[in-house]
Amino acid sequence: MICPKRASMVIAISLLVLMVGYINAGGQGENNTLTLLDKANKLIEDKDYNAAIILLTEIARGDPEAFEETTNLIEKIREMKAEYNLKYEELIEVLFEQNDLENGLKIIKELQALDPRPNQATLEAIGQAKKGAELVYNLNRFNGIMDRALSLIKDGNFIEAVAVYISGYDLHKEDFDQAGYGNIIEASVNKSLARLSEAAETFRATAGALGTEINNLDIEVFPVDGLDIAGVEEEIRGLHEKLIQMIAFSKTVEDEASNLKLQNSHIKEVSPESKYDLFLHFAGQLALGRYGSEEQEGIGSVIEIMWEDLLLSLNNKIDRAASELYAGGLAEYRNSSFTAAQSAMEAANKVYSLALDSYSLWGFYIKVDPAMSLEEAGATLPQDKLKYFAAAQERIKETHDFPSLIDTLRELNNIALKTFDTREDFISEIENLDSYRGVLQDRATDWKLSLNQIDGIIKLGFDLAEAKSSAERMIGEIESLISRLNGAEATIITTAMAADATAAGQRYNSSRVKLAEGVGLAGGREVVVGESTRIEKYPNLALGIFNQVADEVSLLEKSIEGLRAWAGSDKAYILASYDVQQQLKRVDLLQENLEEMKLALLQHQAEAQNNLLLAQRFEREGNLRVDQARAGLRQDNFDRARENIQGALEAYDLSLEYREDENIRRRRDQELPALSQEIIDAENSVVVRQVRTLINRGRSLYNNSRFFEAERVLLQAKSRWADTNPEENSEIMLWLNFVRTALQANSGREIMESNPLFREISQLLNLAVEDYQGAKSLLELGKVRDAIDRLERAEEKIARILIPFPYNQEARILSLRIDQLKDKDAFAEKLTRYYNDARRKSNTNPQEAYVDLKDLEQIIPDYPGLKNSIYDLEIILKIRIPPPDPAKLAESRELFNKARVIVERNQRELFTIALEQLNRAIELNPDNQSAIEYKDRIQIAAGERVQPILGSVAQGQYRLAEEKFLAGNYFEALAIVEKLLQDEKNRNYPPLIELKKRIETRI
Repeated sequence: MICPKRASMVIAISLLVLMVGYINAGGQGENNTLTLLDKANKLIEDKDYNAAIILLTEIARGDPEAFEETTNLIEKIREMKAEYNLKYEELIEVLFEQNDLENGLKIIKELQALDPRPNQATLEAIGQAKKGAELVYNLNRFNGIMDRALSLIKDGNFIEAVAVYISGYDLHKEDFDQAGYGNIIEASVNKSLARLSEAAETFRATAGALGTEINNLDIEVFPVDGLDIAGVEEEIRGLHEKLIQMIAFSKTVEDEASNLKLQNSHIKEVSPESKYDLFLHFAGQLALGRYGSEEQEGIGSVIEIMWEDLLLSLNNKIDRAASELYAGGLAEYRNSSFTAAQSAMEAANKVYSLALDSYSLWGFYIKVDPAMSLEEAGATLPQDKLKYFAAAQERIKETHDFPSLIDTLRELNNIALKTFDTREDFISEIENLDSYRGVLQDRATDWKLSLNQIDGIIKLGFDLAEAKSSAERMIGEIESLISRLNGAEATIITTAMAADATAAGQRYNSSRVKLAEGVGLAGGREVVVGESTRIEKYPNLALGIFNQVADEVSLLEKSIEGLRAWAGSDKAYILASYDVQQQLKRVDLLQENLEEMKLALLQHQAEAQNNLLLAQRFEREGNLRVDQARAGLRQDNFDRARENIQGALEAYDLSLEYREDENIRRRRDQELPALSQEIIDAENSVVVRQVRTLINRGRSLYNNSRFFEAERVLLQAKSRWADTNPEENSEIMLWLNFVRTALQANSGREIMESNPLFREISQLLNLAVEDYQGAKSLLELGKVRDAIDRLERAEEKIARILIPFPYNQEARILSLRIDQLKDKDAFAEKLTRYYNDARRKSNTNPQEAYVDLKDLEQIIPDYPGLKNSIYDLEIILKIRIPPPDPAKLAESRELFNKARVIVERNQRELFTIALEQLNRAIELNPDNQSAIEYKDRIQIAAGERVQPILGSVAQGQYRLAEEKFLAGNYFEALAIVEKLLQDEKNRNYPPLIELKKRIETRI
């Protein structure tokens, strides 16, 4: 093979020789100048430029007078040569810059036409250039043909690929024909070329038709009765013959390509340069592919690849048809359609035989004997094809054996329908089953030997998974039938076991239902009460049911012992039988369930007994607490009585959680609330008296301006009142309002210890007092200037105090005392202005005026008109109760008289109206003692009381409302609360009222 770079160098050297110019050959012509000039013109017309130049040179030497004529002719030649030189420069560019070899060869032909008679040097240079360009061009064309054909092969365009390869057989063919290798070599080469060409063209002409024929092959396998096996066999045999003929083309190509290579070796041996012929070199590779290539290429490879594809397509169709028949037969077999299954299996057997013949073609194009062993087939077939052969061979055996399996299965189905009345019947059937079992075991042995053989070949690296699957499937089918034979024998035994087990199971289920009933009574049933539910437990009733179940469990245990005796047998497969095992499992499950029932029974018995004991214990505790509550009531120990009522409530609720009891429910919902109300009523008479005492004490403290103490006493009265009364006492609230108004008016006059600035302000105040005292001492010593400095420092500290606390009493009074100390005469005038300013502010800013006057009171308590002014402001600020208004006093008396009539007539249904009238009378005249007395009488006799206990139903609804509130369902919770409050028995239950307030704050 010629290297492209080497060829390019040859061309370059040739062109350099060409550029040397024309060689002057010399010589003499005729002496007549005109004749010679005519001859020169004739040479120019014939494009024999070299001879014309030589002649013109001779004319110029021999006849100087002809210089002008010769010069003109030489110029004419130069003009013609200029065109030649331009074309030559184009050749240089095309070959060396553009690397366009095909165009270069065309330009060389044009140069030869421009100068058909060049000198020897030019002739040799052009020849060398042409030869080198042709070599590189043909080499590139060869690689292009090979690459294009390879691409077509990979795309599956095999016929077109062969056409591309054939197009390359003109590469250097002209050189071969002109080389003169001799008749023997030439005849042998031409004969091989003819045979190779014939094989390629015949392949192209027949391959497509064969492919179409295989593609159109359609083996209709269903219905099986309509399958023309003979016709299918004839059609497939014909296709096999055509495939064998087609693969022969590949052998022809290989043989003739080998001959071309052999002849090329002979040429190399006799060549002076020991060179191969390029035509034969390319021709062999076009047939068999490029030397050293890892790709499958060349005409021979194309034929083999397409043949492989066609054979694979045919094999797939045959295998698909056989597989469909087999799968259909297997499906019919599984569906117990035995006649249809047998027909399908017999047809599948014949088609698999055709498949085996077809697979054998892979044995390097010679048929493999279908009866040969897998070891023999493995030595003949390609390794990757043995799996198909083995799979078909095993399927043939499989479809051959299936009819006998079908016959066995028919017999087994008949046996399964029989009944056994006597022992003799049983023994006869066992013997019959043994005969079938023996036949099946022999077949299973044969298939296991086949499976061992397949496994041995698999270990050598062959893929025989499908063949192995067939063997394993048949072994499985046979063993399944054997298992069914064993099962038929076991069926007789299981029948009796099933009947007894069913009866035992029914008794077990009956006991389980009773147990569940007892558990339901013990564990509690959900009972809807109003809008809530509660769990009611009956452990005493449950214990009676549990005792019945215990007796039934003991009888069931004896039945289970009898059931296990049925499973005794001297054959292992009886115990291994699915039916027997299922019955034994059924017995085991029954025993397991029975054990669980026994355990559950013991647990529920213990739990019910424990709940009954707890219920009785809490019942006793509740009764004891009730007795203690009554004792506390008799002793007026209301705290103890209330505590025991709550304890009794909790004890009864706990007792009802463990056992529902009508008597305890009645005590909890009726007796406890009644006793609780009795305690509240008794305590309320005490509360009314105690609250009256606290109100009177609070009023006294208020009148003495001891407002903080008065508030504390009145709050104590309010708290004590709430112990027995759900509504607030309006009289307490009246006096609390007076006290808090007074506290508000005096707000800021004192700094409380809880204030964050208490320490800092107290320190400043103490320092200011020290400066004031120090100034007094300095004045007594006559040190006026120093005293004034101390007073100014004191005033600075007072100013700092009055910024956050402008009404601070101590700071304001100290400021006035400092002014008094500075100038007593001017201070008297200042006090007058101070008093008058305060009086003027009485209407616009009464609180500030009040503070100013109270400060003045500390300096001069008996200042004229001061006490009256302060009193008037306290009335305005509602610190003091205004003097009695005759109209209000009269209205107060009238209201009292109306209420007194209701009380004296004991009209209890009107006590609420009377109480409202008395409260209004006291509000109009807080000193109306008659109204106060009658009010206390009503509140002791018939006032509303706190409800300390809810009924169990209401309690359940209250808890439901609380749960909904905590879950964020506020509107649902409010609806339940409002419905509870509609019942007057629940209205005074403090937690319910509080829950309503909490809900309303979230909505």
